Amino acid sequence: MTPERAAGTFCTVPSPRMHATWFDGAPSGALLAVDTPGVVDPEYQARVAKGFWSPWMRAPGGRLEVSHPRLGLPGVHAVEVRARDAAAPEGMSNPVELRVVGQLRPQR
Repeated sequence: MTPERAAGTFCTVPSPRMHATWFDGAPSGALLAVDTPGVVDPEYQARVAKGFWSPWMRAPGGRLEVSHPRLGLPGVHAVEVRARDAAAPEGMSNPVELRVVGQLRPQR
């Protein structure tokens, strides 16, 4: 255990930087490009419309998949993401909010 953790302090995790694109073929999801500078092993949580936070998940290749039924509806949806370092999970970033525009997609 590091002296910082023993003293009861928490690590500071920078807020993730991100932008969104839609999943191909997924009517109720968004693919977020995320980057957390200075964090070697980041994990992320997401929530839609101030709902419940998702379980912690990884973003392979900097791509975070967020699925929620609301994202399949037309309109602007608030998606929040926060990050933590898997090596020091007691600290986390402040949430970052992104506005995702939903639209009806044709059935394939």
